[in-house]
Amino acid sequence: MHRFEEIQYLKEALAESPDNIPLLWFLIRKMRDTRESYHELEPLVKRMLTIATYPDIIELKEILIDIYFHHEQFTACILVWEEIDDLYALCPGAIVHLSKCYLRLGNIEESKRLFLALIELWPGHFDRELEAFFRIPIEKFP
Repeated sequence: MHRFEEIQYLKEALAESPDNIPLLWFLIRKMRDTRESYHELEPLVKRMLTIATYPDIIELKEILIDIYFHHEQFTACILVWEEIDDLYALCPGAIVHLSKCYLRLGNIEESKRLFLALIELWPGHFDRELEAFFRIPIEKFP
């Protein structure tokens, strides 16, 4: 089954059973993988945030950071980040997005701080744009 057909099937199933939380989670995770679905994903994530508990809340907020970054809503990304405020809780992709948000908003110091934290927390996970901007070659890190 094609990914978009699968997502459509899951949306239809959720419409039939709107209180099915595992189904909602499954749909959110499937839609996260397809950026074409981001405009529909945000309300589902916000709905799930009203009923989720830790650590699911962190994953949902990471998804919001991803959505907002994709839509170039950099300030919204930072507001979500400020609610989390724990680098150890975030996946590397969210840290990259946050670093780029600060960079695009002109806060180079915070962008670099996050990028260096990414390198420290997730050795081997790099971003070419940030590396080029900060002129930090990959070879410098193990």
